[in-house]
Amino acid sequence: MLDMLLLGMIAASVSVTISESSLFKSLRGWLDIYNPFLGEMISCCYCTSHWVALIIFILKPVVVITFSIWPWFTLILNYFILVHITTVLGLMLVILLIIVRNE
Repeated sequence: MLDMLLLGMIAASVSVTISESSLFKSLRGWLDIYNPFLGEMISCCYCTSHWVALIIFILKPVVVITFSIWPWFTLILNYFILVHITTVLGLMLVILLIIVRNE
């Protein structure tokens, strides 16, 4: 379970960095011009977190719950667990950014 939390924190940090930081502002602007759909997807922290969680889950699959009868269901369920952890942690990071920027 600790591995899942750590991977969720990594995915949340990467997605917030991509969608909110000035480091990727030029990439977001470029994508808005040349492909508005991808520009919108990369500017949305929630949308970006799903793709980052998927890439991380493909590179390092973590299993918290196992179903011996349906192994494919095990992968899908654990991916959704990672996405939900990433979403909650990403929301916490965005709220922290809003608080820090307003001070």
